[in-house]
Amino acid sequence: MQVTTTTLPKSSVALQIELTAEELQPYLTKAAEALSREHQVKGFRPGKLPYALAVQRFGAEALRHEAADHAIRDAYVRAVRQEKLKTVGQPRIELAEPTPNASIAFTATVAILPTMELPDFASIVVDRRAVHIDAQDVDRALEDLRKIQPIEALVDRAATATDKVIVDIDLKKDAVPLEGGQARGHQIYLTESYYLPRVKEEVVGMTKGETKTFPLAFPADHFQKHLAGQTVDCAVTLRDVYAVELPPLDDALAQRLGQPTIADLRTRIEHNLREEATHKANDAEEIAMLDAIVAKAKIGDLPEILITGEAHRMVDELASSIAERGLEFATYLAKIQKTRDQLLIDFVPEAIRRVKVALVTRAVAEQTTLTVADAEVEAAIQQQLERYAETPEFHQRLQSEEARDYVRMTLRNRKVIAHLRGLVQWKDAKPAAA
Repeated sequence: MQVTTTTLPKSSVALQIELTAEELQPYLTKAAEALSREHQVKGFRPGKLPYALAVQRFGAEALRHEAADHAIRDAYVRAVRQEKLKTVGQPRIELAEPTPNASIAFTATVAILPTMELPDFASIVVDRRAVHIDAQDVDRALEDLRKIQPIEALVDRAATATDKVIVDIDLKKDAVPLEGGQARGHQIYLTESYYLPRVKEEVVGMTKGETKTFPLAFPADHFQKHLAGQTVDCAVTLRDVYAVELPPLDDALAQRLGQPTIADLRTRIEHNLREEATHKANDAEEIAMLDAIVAKAKIGDLPEILITGEAHRMVDELASSIAERGLEFATYLAKIQKTRDQLLIDFVPEAIRRVKVALVTRAVAEQTTLTVADAEVEAAIQQQLERYAETPEFHQRLQSEEARDYVRMTLRNRKVIAHLRGLVQWKDAKPAAA
């Protein structure tokens, strides 16, 4: 096999590959076997037709066409190994006219990892992030906990702006009920935002059994397209009113939340807030450290495939996040008035940053020979399996080689970051003002 490598712009190479007739012959033989299995010839078992008869039966060109795909794929892999290339993504294959000495010739154009020159890590200075939790932070967290532990009492009076109400709702357009516009026994907390405009304001002052009808104008950017910009008739019937009060800050509240006393609850909250703040500070420090290293690293041209691939991954991550909140991604796109392609363009700058960080991380891992043992991968997977014991489909995904590779890469990246934290200079944060 003859291979000629040509370096192209944007971290790409072209491999001109030629196979001799002798190198192609095993693939032709396998092609003959495959065709004779698919098209059985009387008097011969499937796949056992002699090669010479296969040429007569199917034609030399058909055999060559069948053999070419496998031959090209294998030759490309061997050429990449021979030239010691670090390729990215799939190659673009173009068949060429074979030379007198070659039976098959083609050019494979493929992206490769860009050149990388890492900086002197000791010259990198990163600001530490201060972690400061005070009594006011704890007070705010306690107030939030009170809000999710309300005391509700059924009352016989007109609804006020601090109540919870149970209502029936009917939406009509030109006296015709709207599809999906009816709700029975629907609860609304009048202190919280509500997706139907004006309803909360109209309910305040109503009494049990009262029905009120009023026009409801939906904004032009309403997330439900069939209602956006429309005015409909809304009929609301009040069924019940509940007074909502926040529980007192006492030991009874603490015990409902798993702590013996309110003092113990405050201590637990402060611990959790500090732990969360420390985690966020560490994340911010690591991002700043990696960005500082990337800024000083000398990185060659980024292959387009890496940037577009990361941008697509970011859009997919966003779509998954939206789905977890129970929303349709198409509805979200309509609300922000953007298409998927426009999001891809918006994400390109961050995709470039992510790609550069990933390349630097990989280069550091190779330079320092940081590795992850199989036992570490197994332990991490087992931890995830135990965490999601009630999710069988997640268990199945974790058993795949792709998932194991991802876990291995994640563990390696953690080691790289820990290694880098010990090499750069850290500038202590100024203490927070009292």
